[in-house]
Amino acid sequence: LSSGVKTYNGAIGVDVNKKSVQTVLELAKILGRKTGVAVTSQINHATPASFGAHNESRHNYNEIADSYFDEKTDGQFILDVMLGGGWKYFIRDDRNLVEEFKAAGYQYVDKLIQLDTVKTGTPLLGLFADSGMPWALDSTNRLRLPILAKAAIRQLENDRGYFLLIEASQIDWAGHGNDIGSAMAEMHDLAVTLEWLEQY
Repeated sequence: LSSGVKTYNGAIGVDVNKKSVQTVLELAKILGRKTGVAVTSQINHATPASFGAHNESRHNYNEIADSYFDEKTDGQFILDVMLGGGWKYFIRDDRNLVEEFKAAGYQYVDKLIQLDTVKTGTPLLGLFADSGMPWALDSTNRLRLPILAKAAIRQLENDRGYFLLIEASQIDWAGHGNDIGSAMAEMHDLAVTLEWLEQY
């Protein structure tokens, strides 16, 4: 879905020979558009990673996090906006990617409420949990995906357009766990997001 290239299960932006393939976000960047991900999983989880990174395995979370900083397209970071979970992959004993992104000009926030006060039109890294964000049912604000989506769009809007991946990641997680209550709350979070996007 991210590249149009059929590959093996668990691949992240690579073909069956484990060679990197261009993703739609990389193409958008080459065309001068801004790019971002807004997800309720960690931002280096399988789906966002498949659009913004290249790795032979979706489970190489630290390597994928590193690649968000280390890999470039036309000399630019692939992602202008990254919102979701992932502290433990970006702030590690061996490397502090948050500090590296800040030094490279990214704003950094770690609380949802801070998204209201960030400077618009500038690169943004927002991490709001150790790995995936808390379940909607366990969150103070059960509608966290619309907050992420609105903040991401504010940062990405420009004359040349943008590509934003939005994922209600935990619908899938609730399905795996046969957790009907959580699944319904996560689906509601997505539904409200879609309603806002439709009106936007």
